[in-house]
Amino acid sequence: MANTGYIKIHRKICEWEWYTNPNVMRVFIHCLIKANHTDKKWRGVMIERGSFVTSYSNLGKELRLTVQNIRTSINKLKSTNELTVKTTNKYSIIYIKNYDDYQENNTQVNNQLTFNQQSTNNQLTTTKNDKNDKNEKNDKNIVDYEKIKDYYNKICGEDLKKIKYITDTRKKNIKKRIEQHGKESLKIVIDKTHASDFLSGRNGKWTSCGFDWIIKKENYIKILEGTYDNNPNAKNNNIRHQETVPGWMSSHQSNEVQKQDEEEVDLEELRKDLQSFK
Repeated sequence: MANTGYIKIHRKICEWEWYTNPNVMRVFIHCLIKANHTDKKWRGVMIERGSFVTSYSNLGKELRLTVQNIRTSINKLKSTNELTVKTTNKYSIIYIKNYDDYQENNTQVNNQLTFNQQSTNNQLTTTKNDKNDKNEKNDKNIVDYEKIKDYYNKICGEDLKKIKYITDTRKKNIKKRIEQHGKESLKIVIDKTHASDFLSGRNGKWTSCGFDWIIKKENYIKILEGTYDNNPNAKNNNIRHQETVPGWMSSHQSNEVQKQDEEEVDLEELRKDLQSFK
């Protein structure tokens, strides 16, 4: 056997009855590797394709198994018609039965041997296409957490605390949000957070927003739905619009925000009254 080329082992070998028997499995794979892929003569004897010359002691040395282990494994393989053995007083010739069914005769690249039991070229093509489709899906599911961190820091970093690390908890939450709403939703949420005077803390009413808060399920959905969007009808120098107070805030905090808004309204009305007396 030339020490060049390789064999391809089909996945169906996992269903083979000897697959979980370590010694039998090793001996059979070793036989596939050692077998001639073309007919050859050896000391005047024709060694056919799918067979090779060896001895039990030789196999034992190559596989570091005892001769008894080799003999037992060979007998099991013979019992299921995987191979036959022709023995002389000097050597043995092991024939792999149905060798052509297991190994396609490929003369293009080093006469490669392909372990492809009961499979057709069409099935191989389908398998390859399925694999490519899976790879495409996997590429779409890849999340670049560093880019997300950088984008958040760039957009929201002036108003909110920047994040230094993407922890396992953050990865888990990010992945869930993307699975539920798509990758584009994450950009939308970050952009909306920056645009919101309330979430960014620019209006001074609440300053506890941050990355971990916006990627929580309930908060994420509210931001997407526009709960914290600025009121387009509010005047810059007049009464500031009233943002929706998050449900997780305590009733005391909620009352404080409402009280502050009422005080601002009363102050503006007082200014107007004073001007009317002039």
